[in-house]
Amino acid sequence: MHKKLLTSAAVLALMAGGAYAQGPPMTEPPAPQAGGDAAATTTSPQLQVVAPRPTARAPQHRYAGRGYQRFSTEASNIVPSDTYSVIAPQLPVPDVAEGAGATQFLNVAQDALQNRRTGLAQESMERAATRLLGGETTQAAADLPDLSPPISGIYWARQALGHGDLNKAERLVAEVQSMNGQGTGW
Repeated sequence: MHKKLLTSAAVLALMAGGAYAQGPPMTEPPAPQAGGDAAATTTSPQLQVVAPRPTARAPQHRYAGRGYQRFSTEASNIVPSDTYSVIAPQLPVPDVAEGAGATQFLNVAQDALQNRRTGLAQESMERAATRLLGGETTQAAADLPDLSPPISGIYWARQALGHGDLNKAERLVAEVQSMNGQGTGW
């Protein structure tokens, strides 16, 4: 009986400790005043709440059938410095015809880079590389990376995009576009 009473007291103490650790309820921060760029701050007797400023890179959420899916119009998850989650957000889909080739996707990527629409540029470059990689591959060749000039050019353009160098990415995409029809096999 004594052991059962001690166990019950220990459980109650843990429950009370957990409730105490939660602290007083947080109050909603006031809306930021017009013209203010600083984070909104409010205080309660024991707690200071600071609302973070919204960032331009915060992904949106879109309802996608079974649940919400992260969506972003900005390039991300290319290099470690622009990776915010192990799950990459959904990017805008390039507006090209069904069965479009690498050339059409590279044209969309070039236009997107000129207009600073980085998410569309990233998705277009990835789809262009996929089109270039498509085709018959033997099992031995499947284990080797494709080092053809168009594929490596798209890779380096994506790296430049990941590092925020849009001008370099635009120049590299233009170089890959100029390879079409010059004996590069596409």
